[in-house]
Amino acid sequence: MGFVAGRKSRLLLGDFALASYATKADVGWSLDMLDSTVFTSTSGAKEFLPGLDGSNGKVSGYYDAAEHADLAAFKSTVAQPYTFAPSGLALGAELMMIGALESQFSLGAQIAGLGTFDLTMETDGYTDFGYSLHDLTAVSADESGTSLDGAAATTLGGVAHLHVTSYSGLASAVIIVEDSANSSSWSTIGTFATVTGVTGERLALAGTIRRYTRYSIDVTGTGSITFQVGIARR
Repeated sequence: MGFVAGRKSRLLLGDFALASYATKADVGWSLDMLDSTVFTSTSGAKEFLPGLDGSNGKVSGYYDAAEHADLAAFKSTVAQPYTFAPSGLALGAELMMIGALESQFSLGAQIAGLGTFDLTMETDGYTDFGYSLHDLTAVSADESGTSLDGAAATTLGGVAHLHVTSYSGLASAVIIVEDSANSSSWSTIGTFATVTGVTGERLALAGTIRRYTRYSIDVTGTGSITFQVGIARR
C-alpha cells in the first residue's frame, strides 16, 4: 500500500511556505447536490443534479512574529494560490490547488506552550487536483524541467500555480508552462507574470493540454530564485 506519512506534507500560500510553521492542514472538497425528484420520477429513489463546486482549507501551527506581515497581507479580497501537497513537492507529486480567500484567522497562546495560529480559507473558483512540475528548490540559470506524462491529452483546459518564496539578485525571471504530444517538441500553454520578487500566481490554462507537460524558466541577471510550479487538468 502507498500510505503517506503526514510529515511529508508541504503547504504553499502565495509566496509563503506555510509548512515551516504548520502542524496540521487539510483541504475539503464538496459538490452541491440539488434534489430534482418530482412526482413523475420513475426511478423509485431520489434524483439529484450536481450544483456548485466548493472547498475550504484549514491550517494550524505555531506563530512566528517574523511572519506576521505575510499573514496580515493574506487578509485581503484577492484570492491567493494555495497548494496542498500531502506527499511533498517532487516532480509528479499529487496536489490539491485552490484560489484561497481567508475567511477566519486567530492567534492563541498558553503560558507553558508556543503561540499558535489557526487559518481557515474558502475557495474562489474550482478545486483542482493536479501534480507538481517543480519542487520548491533554487534555480540560478535558464532551464527546462523534466516532462510529466499525463497519460493522454485533455481538452477542458486547467490551471497552474506558481509560488516564489525566495528571490535574490536577478533582474527578472519568466516562467512558462509547456505541453507536448511526444515529449520532444514543446509549445507554451501558459506564461506567468514576469517575476521580480517573491510572489504567487494562479494561472488559467485554456483548451487542449497535450499528453506531456513541463515548466521552463528564463532568468535575467545573476542570482537565484526558489519556486514551485504545479499543474492541474480539467
